[in-house]
Amino acid sequence: IVSILFFRKSSLLVDVIFFITIIIAGALRYSIATSMFPKNHLNFFLNTNKKLMIFGQICGYPHPRLKGIDTEIRVDSVSFNQKTFLATGKALLKIRNVDYQPRYGDRLQIYSRLQQPSGERNPGEFNYRKFLAADGIHALIYLTRENDLKAVKRISGRSIKGIFCQVKTMLDHQINRLYKNHHRALIKGLLIGERGEIPRNVREAFARSGVIHALAISGLHVGYILIILYAISVLFRIPYRIKFLPVLIGILLFNLLVGFKPPIARASLMAVLYLIGRRMQKPIDIFNIISVTALIILLVNPLELFRASFQLSFAAI
Repeated sequence: IVSILFFRKSSLLVDVIFFITIIIAGALRYSIATSMFPKNHLNFFLNTNKKLMIFGQICGYPHPRLKGIDTEIRVDSVSFNQKTFLATGKALLKIRNVDYQPRYGDRLQIYSRLQQPSGERNPGEFNYRKFLAADGIHALIYLTRENDLKAVKRISGRSIKGIFCQVKTMLDHQINRLYKNHHRALIKGLLIGERGEIPRNVREAFARSGVIHALAISGLHVGYILIILYAISVLFRIPYRIKFLPVLIGILLFNLLVGFKPPIARASLMAVLYLIGRRMQKPIDIFNIISVTALIILLVNPLELFRASFQLSFAAI
């Protein structure tokens, strides 16, 4: 702001100061996201080598896996040594060999350990801890015995996210009814972004043929939605002035359905900026759209910078 107010005539100086300001602001935002945790954060309860009584609420869609179910849980308190402590933060709940179908909004009481996700063992190796931290998840909870699930309180999800989790669950059940075996798993991966049930041999077959990316829900799906919605708007002769509205609504609904996964969010944001530029009848520069998209994503979640998908998406362009 100072550079713009006092150095208007020197465009080079304004650009340099603005660039340095962006770098400093990004460093501060990253520091806040990675190191500034409240005193009762889950990080301070990790690896205690003893089981805790964990209280929390499921805050994500239950993702089916070949051997169980994974879902996010927001922990609000933990209890050990006959003392209860308030807590905050999200953990990844891994349910294995337990007859329980989690639903969004369920309140749980679990007797288990809070474990820290594994980091990289060798330089350049995949870092599972950073991967989960990019989604705000800092702990793992394994539920492997029926007796460790002490209580379940069903709470209907009345929030927008809860409603779309219910819709996604209904789609999942419908796909289970219509398809069988690995066909069912492939349909789920392509339509609703759930790849956890795809057998390993099928993944390897796709990888060997060079089309493993087809199993990943990506910006290509956003392109399909744009084409379909534009075709519908032409078919029903929707006026040009409001033609972009059903497209924007469709993109938003699809993001809500798949849970704003990073590849979909990136492509959707680019599409929205392009459509807004077209609607305002402004010159459209694809590099400006890409730059603004990257800036918005990093402002919301600076840890996206270290994801391979983010780096490849923008580096390729």
